[in-house]
Amino acid sequence: MSAWQVKLSLHELFDLQEIDLARAEKQETLDKVRAELADDARLRQAQQRLAQLESEYTTQSALRRDAELVVEQIETREEGVQNRLYGGMVTNPRELEALQEEQAILRTQKAEAEDVLLERMVTTEELQDALSRFREGVAALEARRTQRLPMLQEQELTLSAEIEELESRRAAMLPQFPPRILSTYETLRANRGGQAVSMVESARGREICGGCRVALPRSDVQRLRSGEALVQCNNCRRILVPALP
Repeated sequence: MSAWQVKLSLHELFDLQEIDLARAEKQETLDKVRAELADDARLRQAQQRLAQLESEYTTQSALRRDAELVVEQIETREEGVQNRLYGGMVTNPRELEALQEEQAILRTQKAEAEDVLLERMVTTEELQDALSRFREGVAALEARRTQRLPMLQEQELTLSAEIEELESRRAAMLPQFPPRILSTYETLRANRGGQAVSMVESARGREICGGCRVALPRSDVQRLRSGEALVQCNNCRRILVPALP
């Protein structure tokens, strides 16, 4: 391979890296888009919690109604005792005493039943507030997902097409590279976060590696300019590409 061919391959290798970096970036974005399309875990969790609250509210509402019925039954019995006690129909002292005792018992039972009812009223009201908040939250999540789905689907199609186009360009470029250069490039790309090739830059009168910013030995710079061989940075091992004139 001539010096010109080596230089040409190196600059096209840099172009290949640009394609690979763009492809990797778009693939990462596409993976996130597809993950969001497939993942509705947050919405499902909110819906499940809402269903639990609704079930709990139904149960507590039934218990509250039971407590209300108990209070109503005691009040009915209490009213009957009062009518008999103060209606003038009972004159027997023992019977009057028994009615007074029953009235006292009913008052105690009513106070206890009202305490239970109050507790269940508080519970149902708290659940009702929580239900209202959760319904609003679930509705917002559903609306957001419904709104984002078309955008995500469009992103998926666009990114897929762009990646396919980059892969076609990549496939068209590969045959022109010598196997040794391509093999070295692929190995470095895997070990250097996709950055296998580094353009040589000038800084303060010295030639430096554009990847790690370390100054290059003059002998490496001369070898690179001659195009006689593949030159790698002594520090980061990236393939060096001479700056275009």
